[in-house]
Amino acid sequence: RTDTVVAGAGSWMTRGVRRGDVVQLWGHAQAGNNGKWMRVVSVTATVITLPAGSLTLDAAADTSFSLIIAKTVVNGATPVERYFTVEEYNADIDQSMRFVDTKITQLEIACDPDANIVATVTFQGLDGDMLATGSSPNFTSPTFTTSLPLIMADGSIRINGVDYADLSSFKLTWTLGGSVPPTLGPTAVDVFLDNAQLSGSVVAMRSGDVNFLAFKNETQIDMHIVCSEASSVANPRPFTSFYIGNAVYDGNDGPIGGEGPLLETIPWRAGKDEGGSDRAATTMKIPSSA
Repeated sequence: RTDTVVAGAGSWMTRGVRRGDVVQLWGHAQAGNNGKWMRVVSVTATVITLPAGSLTLDAAADTSFSLIIAKTVVNGATPVERYFTVEEYNADIDQSMRFVDTKITQLEIACDPDANIVATVTFQGLDGDMLATGSSPNFTSPTFTTSLPLIMADGSIRINGVDYADLSSFKLTWTLGGSVPPTLGPTAVDVFLDNAQLSGSVVAMRSGDVNFLAFKNETQIDMHIVCSEASSVANPRPFTSFYIGNAVYDGNDGPIGGEGPLLETIPWRAGKDEGGSDRAATTMKIPSSA
């Protein structure tokens, strides 16, 4: 088969593999299977299931290869408060706007066809100043990125055990609310966050009734979006992915009539994934090659 990694003994789950992870093989006797990042569709003690076509058919068995699990970020049971200083430097007038004691209150990820992935981060803080000429910039040696922008390399929604990859757009919003209550002093005491909420929308080409029935029946949905550098970059390409294991559709909207494919816009929302020991008990996990 081209979609499974089968263990002769031991347990993949004991080794830490979970649904939504991204893994790769190294040192396998079948050279064509090495070095490719592959998303984990499902996992049991002895079988890792990957998207169809991920592996070479009927590869030889091997006893000395390595399975690497990409580093993954999840939301912890106890949130850790982090504060940032944010600067906007206007080089032509040599002055900066500097905002202190800020927290990130929202993250938006937008994946559209033929376009780079766009991440929008919202900050909320306690105070801000305009720095004088000569005192700007505040951060004198920032590190500028030199890596390539990411594109959506693989996007799928899994409904009742089947992957549907006819997506044309994906949007994700992770919001923590955030409020700064007024006080009689010049600044508030803190930025207070709310419970995290994860929601978004997908645009997909309608090829049947699957998405509509999933909305009507409130079916639990897996979503896995993989963003990587362009295909011209040699494998293994740097990537960041987003996996949501417990989502439901909130609607299904499509135009009436018209030429070409019928595109349906589907809002969704997600909650903590508590579907079993093969899943990470989190709202969203972010595997990355970084």
